[in-house]
Amino acid sequence: MASPFHKFRKYQKAFLAVLCVALMVAFVFTGITCDPGSRGGPNPVVAETSFGDIRESDLMGLRRSRTIANNFMASLIRVPQIFGPADEQSLIDMQLMSHKAEELGMVVSDEAINDFLNEFGPLTPDQINTALNAVQINETQLFAALRPELQAMWLERQYFFFVSAWTPAERWRLWER
Repeated sequence: MASPFHKFRKYQKAFLAVLCVALMVAFVFTGITCDPGSRGGPNPVVAETSFGDIRESDLMGLRRSRTIANNFMASLIRVPQIFGPADEQSLIDMQLMSHKAEELGMVVSDEAINDFLNEFGPLTPDQINTALNAVQINETQLFAALRPELQAMWLERQYFFFVSAWTPAERWRLWER
């Protein structure tokens, strides 16, 4: 009995050439690209920055991260929105400050995050686990949410605390330097 692939084997070079041409045509004319925004629907640019574009999906991730950080701190120390609101402008500002802090070499280690949490008093592991369970996250997710928030907060404190008495011209020279 003849193999069902007899025709394929006989004309395999021609078949593969036609298949390649058909795929090229499909990719060109149907708009299939490698752009992630085109696969999952529209993902418009919300802000263009020197660190790269911030898209709607990035903004949703920042909002989720800010909500995690705020909810954890609210359940731990009963202070709502310690990192600020989750509105678009506040999130973009935080992202820019975090990128600038990274550019300047500021690193927020796990130990620095633990030190930040200990500033609110001696916390027992039970208190922290209760707060983590209340927000329904694990320690890795918490640290990932707190890291950019702390970078932005510390950069802002450092810059505005030390230069609050400087004139705008002095601040501009410092910024250019």
